[in-house]
Amino acid sequence: MLASGARELGIELDSARAETLLKLVDALEEGNAQFNLTAIRDRPGMLRKHVLDSMSLEPYLRGERIADVGTGAGFPGLVLAVVDPQRRFTLIEATGKKARFVEQTVQRIGCSNVLVVAM
Repeated sequence: MLASGARELGIELDSARAETLLKLVDALEEGNAQFNLTAIRDRPGMLRKHVLDSMSLEPYLRGERIADVGTGAGFPGLVLAVVDPQRRFTLIEATGKKARFVEQTVQRIGCSNVLVVAM
């Protein structure tokens, strides 16, 4: 589902990026059980409504530095950072539990082009 959905969006995912995005969904499933991060609970729904929807923004990005203001559980910023590793992403979130989740997820998936800012 992930690879075919990305292809439909004109994005070719290599196996490493696809694996990273699946780890992101793993983290969201676990985080949802603890923190109620998103109303979407099923994995196919997360892939479609969080990951693929986030990817759909990639063609519209401009510049080398991108800000995701009000990132929530990290969408769309985390997905875009995985898909577009040459850019730098700053993910800004006011809710402490969500900002902590995003920071932990950034470390878990090894996304070195992301800075999380808790406001």
